[in-house]
Amino acid sequence: MKYANTTNSIVMKCLCVCILILCASVVAFAQAGRGSISGLVTDPSGAIVPGARVTLLDRANGIEQHSATNADGLYTFISLNPGVYKVTASQRGFESVAQDNVNVTVDQKSTVNIALRVGAATDTVTVAGNVDLMESSNSTVGQLISAETIDRVPMLTRSVY
Repeated sequence: MKYANTTNSIVMKCLCVCILILCASVVAFAQAGRGSISGLVTDPSGAIVPGARVTLLDRANGIEQHSATNADGLYTFISLNPGVYKVTASQRGFESVAQDNVNVTVDQKSTVNIALRVGAATDTVTVAGNVDLMESSNSTVGQLISAETIDRVPMLTRSVY
């Protein structure tokens, strides 16, 4: 009888170790290295614009994504590859407004608020300026490490892992 209890104990320990490894691997895969863009679309008086069409253009490969603002005038694009994007918002009775050179970095959320202007739908206003990289909605600290910095790491194999 003593042998059966020892076997059950070993099986339980192995099961606990397997569950621990499974949980650790799920956390490791959560580090996706992606960012997001979100913001608020308003009219000239500062009122929210629900149902506005928001288009996101990835400058690196030309792929567009589309979204619409919700009832609170908010939009979000999640799980974006790091890079430079162009955000364009449009709505009937307003000019299209584009915010160019929006930088998305690893594990950061960029906020791009867009104020539409009254006008014909065929007019497009492009705002050419960089968005501040201050993160006001997240307290996570991090940075993107360049290939030159990794090359200067004093390791035999230059592997950061």
